[in-house]
Amino acid sequence: MRGFLGAVNTYQLMWPKRAHLLKPLSVKSGKKTFRWTPEMDQAFKIMKTILAADVLMAYPTHNLPFHIYTDASDYQMGAVIIQQKRPVAYWSRKLTETQQNYHTMEKELLSIVMVLEEFRSMLLGAELFIYTDHKNLTFANLNCCHVLCWRLYVEEYGPTILYHPGKKNVIANTFSRLPRRDVSPIPVGENAPVVLLDFTSKGLDISDDPDLLECFLNLPLPELADTNPVDFAWIHTQQNTGTELATKTAKYPDRYFNKLIDGRVIVCHALPNENRLTQWKIALTKEMVLPLIKWYHCILAHPGRKRSRMTIQARYYHPDIWKQVDNFHCEYCQCVKIPCKGMGLLPDRDLTNTPW
Repeated sequence: MRGFLGAVNTYQLMWPKRAHLLKPLSVKSGKKTFRWTPEMDQAFKIMKTILAADVLMAYPTHNLPFHIYTDASDYQMGAVIIQQKRPVAYWSRKLTETQQNYHTMEKELLSIVMVLEEFRSMLLGAELFIYTDHKNLTFANLNCCHVLCWRLYVEEYGPTILYHPGKKNVIANTFSRLPRRDVSPIPVGENAPVVLLDFTSKGLDISDDPDLLECFLNLPLPELADTNPVDFAWIHTQQNTGTELATKTAKYPDRYFNKLIDGRVIVCHALPNENRLTQWKIALTKEMVLPLIKWYHCILAHPGRKRSRMTIQARYYHPDIWKQVDNFHCEYCQCVKIPCKGMGLLPDRDLTNTPW
């Protein structure tokens, strides 16, 4: 699930209603254990359908004005940036527990501040028109510290804030005020525009989806053909190579134990205060750690250290696994790594001879 959320958030600017749709999944992403509910399954299928659809957006031109429509509800914020009547970017984000206690004016102004921060490199220096359905924001009301600090930040961009009635602010309301529906407005299942994956005991059935098949064929996996940490046959063979785990099982019987999985005896690990039925992890030998890290790093599309540690440590154990993940270096990641978040190559701006 973390891999799916990471894939969506990588292209978060392209998917409208992203925060609203992913809420059933994102609230469970930080927990060690959770129950897969029908609501989570529906959110997963809807978001997967949206990922397969074409979202056409215009390329930003800094010589033309940007029109930003913002809105905030009780649990999330939303905005859309438009240029020449075409969307340039979508944005939405959940409110934290503290932010949910803000007044209406603070929530509405916060949505403006957050979208300006998110697209700072694209919006700073351009002509901006911000539309909000909260009329008080069009006046110089500085009635609290939050509003004062945020107002000063907004003035750095020099925008023109205009009142847009809520009934006409349809686009921003789409991201922040959509009602929850029991039936998805996007067709799924037999009427879905894409073929949903069928998880079977033999793997993924992707023969009827050429686009998905092409994605799997492009994975650089030839060098990992002999390594598969989710294959219990490979795990059983590697654990019985050498005497490392046998020695640990005899020395620490309260931590290492044998478990019958898929017809094979697998050495597992659990702390003395943990439940061996639900909190066990597969024990790794020293030789298994590096191939396992390489396999997950490739399958998860080259994630960072934190995500790699969380994924591997959820089901595998080795005393040095944390250290080896931190010391792992991928040659491909080193070539494409950037020091900070960027917006890509943008068109040249028209410069004036005088500042005013």
